[in-house]
Amino acid sequence: AVFRFDAPGAGRSSPGHWATDRSNALEAYTRAIDHARVDTDRVFLVGHGSGTATIGAIFERFEQANPLNGVALLGNQVGERLALSLTSPLLLVVGDKYPDDLYQHGRFVLDAREHNEGSKLETTLVSIEGSDSSLMREVSDNGSPGLELRPEATKALLAWLANHRS
Repeated sequence: AVFRFDAPGAGRSSPGHWATDRSNALEAYTRAIDHARVDTDRVFLVGHGSGTATIGAIFERFEQANPLNGVALLGNQVGERLALSLTSPLLLVVGDKYPDDLYQHGRFVLDAREHNEGSKLETTLVSIEGSDSSLMREVSDNGSPGLELRPEATKALLAWLANHRS
C-alpha cells in the first residue's frame, strides 16, 4: 500500500486538524500504519523537497509509532548532522546542477553517515545529471504545462525500494 501525504490544504488534502506540518505528517503516518492492508514490517518513508526536512526533524517519532525499513529523501534538504539521526537505511536522490545540491545535501551527508562513530549507517546516493534541487521537469500534457518528478529519480527510488523490501 502507498499513502501520499500532502501538506494540509494542498492537492486533495483537507486543511488538517493540527497546527504544524510535522504534527500533520505524524498524524497521517499513524493513520496509514493502522490501515488493515499495511504490512507494518515493510514501512518506508519517502520525502520530497521540504518533506525531507519534516522526516529529518521528527524521524524518532515515526520510529516510535512503527519501525521503518528505510527512508528515501528526494531533493534532500537534510544536512549531515541531522542525517545521522536517521538510523534506517537511507536513499538520497539529489540534483547535480549546482554544487550545493550535490555536495551539501548529497556527498557530505553520505560521508557523515559512512564515517559515523560507532557504526556505519547504510546510505545510497544517486545524483540526477543536470537536475536542480527540486528534481522536477516541465512537461506538457495535452497543451497544459505542468511539472513532474524526473523519471531518473523515480527509477532510482523504485530500484532502491525493490532491494530493501524484504
